[in-house]
Amino acid sequence: MSLDDIDAQLDPAQFFRATRQQIVNISSVRRVSNWFNRRIKIIVSEYPDIEVVVGREKVARLKQWLDR
Repeated sequence: MSLDDIDAQLDPAQFFRATRQQIVNISSVRRVSNWFNRRIKIIVSEYPDIEVVVGREKVARLKQWLDR
């Protein structure tokens, strides 16, 4: 299955497509911080060494998703 197919099956209240390669579960978000050029960096609890950088075009949707 492609990541697009998996993303379509997931609950949008619990999962967010942060990048083309990464889907984030809301319960795994440890920290969110501003990043360069109006992007946002997410640190997830399971993999603290991996930084998920969300592009400017998805920042507004990410903030809405986190505020739910």
